[in-house]
Amino acid sequence: MDLALLQREAAIELGVCVETIRGWERGRKAPAKRYGPAARVFLGSSPLPSGDSLPDRLRFIRWRFGLTQYDLAMRLGVNRCTVSAWEAGRHSPHHANRHAIQAALTLALTEAGLKDQ
Repeated sequence: MDLALLQREAAIELGVCVETIRGWERGRKAPAKRYGPAARVFLGSSPLPSGDSLPDRLRFIRWRFGLTQYDLAMRLGVNRCTVSAWEAGRHSPHHANRHAIQAALTLALTEAGLKDQ
């Protein structure tokens, strides 16, 4: 995608320094998840599709809110390894956790404009 911006302008939009932008462009660094919300606004859309599977949906929630697995685990009251296992498809969440995940997913999709409000 070519937005015809200077690195300096892109850095200001994303709230990072110019060296960070250069690292991303040259493939030396990958953007941290915390930049997900700013990147969505900057690019105008989500780079991650929100698929139908639970692992895809969990990754979308994390990206949408710029969360790490640890951050999401803390919000859901579970261990980070549990979130990792859910995203890898090794385990499914218990009934109580499904409601919390569904609420987070509904909020993420609504805010991202991917679900009717």
